[in-house]
Amino acid sequence: MNKDLRKELSGLVEELEPTSRYIVLMYYLDELSPEEIGLVLDVTAQRVETVIAAFKASTRRCVAAEVG
Repeated sequence: MNKDLRKELSGLVEELEPTSRYIVLMYYLDELSPEEIGLVLDVTAQRVETVIAAFKASTRRCVAAEVG
C-alpha cells in the first residue's frame, strides 16, 4: 500500500469520535460482528452498521482521490 494512502487512512480513523473509532477497530482488527460490537459498547447493531458504512464511504473517497 502506498505510504501516503496509508497515512490518509490512518488519519480517517484518528478523526473519528471515540465510539466510532472503537467500532471501526473492533470490526476490522478484531473481526467482531456488529452484534458483538454492540454488546461490548452498549450500542445497537444498527448503529455499528451505520458507522461501518460511513467509514467505508470515507475510505472509498480517500482511495479515489489518491488514485485518481
